[in-house]
Amino acid sequence: MSALSCVLHAPETLGTRRRLAVASLAILCFGTIPAYAVDAQAAVDLSDYYMYICGVDFNICPYGVAHRTGPPVVVAPALPKPAAKVTNGYFFIEASKFTPNQTHVYRPWYFVQPVPCRIEATTLTRPVVQGTVIRETNYWRWGGEGCGPNFFMTPSPVRWVLDDEITLGAPIRKRALDGGEFDASPMSVVRAGAPWATYFWGYKLGLVESRSDWNDANRSKLPSDWPGFPPSSEDFKLTTLPPPWVEGEVTEYVNTADFPRQPDGQYFYAATDADRAALDSIATWRRTGNSFKQGGYVSVCRFYGGANGGPNTHFYSASDTECNWLKGVSFLAYEGQTFRVNKPLPLPASAPAGTQPGCPAGSKPLYRLYNNASAPGKNYVSNHRYVTSRATVDAAVAIGWLDEGVSMCVPE
Repeated sequence: MSALSCVLHAPETLGTRRRLAVASLAILCFGTIPAYAVDAQAAVDLSDYYMYICGVDFNICPYGVAHRTGPPVVVAPALPKPAAKVTNGYFFIEASKFTPNQTHVYRPWYFVQPVPCRIEATTLTRPVVQGTVIRETNYWRWGGEGCGPNFFMTPSPVRWVLDDEITLGAPIRKRALDGGEFDASPMSVVRAGAPWATYFWGYKLGLVESRSDWNDANRSKLPSDWPGFPPSSEDFKLTTLPPPWVEGEVTEYVNTADFPRQPDGQYFYAATDADRAALDSIATWRRTGNSFKQGGYVSVCRFYGGANGGPNTHFYSASDTECNWLKGVSFLAYEGQTFRVNKPLPLPASAPAGTQPGCPAGSKPLYRLYNNASAPGKNYVSNHRYVTSRATVDAAVAIGWLDEGVSMCVPE
């Protein structure tokens, strides 16, 4: 029986249940044709990270993704423009989203003189899969004053031939300069056997961060006349998150029949049509009429306690630290990443005591409530609610729920 089926059919039992909440953890209350290799144990689709992003003319977007091939491109709804910058203020991204079968990735060119110019781009064939290692031989020409379109019309002879190894890594959590969090896949490049640079591709943001991995101790691995190395002075980071686009809806359900001792019932949040269909087919579960939009740049992990002898409840978190910690709790079963949201922005040091964290542009607070099952004398199952209405929060608090503040941010 699936974890969802367990929570749908298993009524509250008599006796003391294990709680998600513990006193010490109040937050819980519980170029040439490349050679590809893929780690089969990590075959996660990264297509929403390695996106076609550039301005009107890719020649003015040297840090971005430029060329596309294959069938006619399907243009998705326009995305807001993420802004990134280098320390010298040069870099800015103009963003649109496309979904071609193939994407040619022009990795950042560092503006040192003279500039070596690649003849071919790296081609990523969709789906772009986590764990992919691309090994390719690249041919480079002398760039002279730059690598603009005139250079490619009157090319110089091939001057260098270098082997690259490019690895597409598992998504990790990153921060924009203003503290906004986003998931990003690191693209690490090793050139001629020397660590070169890592480029971070944000979820539905494209290329938003660059880090030089170059160490002068490796200079002997490159040709003696190779002129350009990635300086850390031209690293760049995302400045601020653009407003999220809506990817769907999360629907709130409640069950009072099987959980009679719960204050106001047991709640569950369906983020997929499959979950909604399952719940709609069971008489004891009903829609409350409350819902919130899903969409943002970080993933939400879901855990279930009933499968391993824990509480018959689900718990959701957008905190990568919290999710990783919960994976080590023996009575919780990790059920994967369920939907997308934004994280609340960090409070400035000068914020008055009791101030609630705010949300990035285009998103609003999602409040978390706890039914206080871990308090002495309570004999019911731990449960949380996630709502956008302060009036709903106040009404729940009036019947015994605890207001845990802003847990996530969802599209307005």
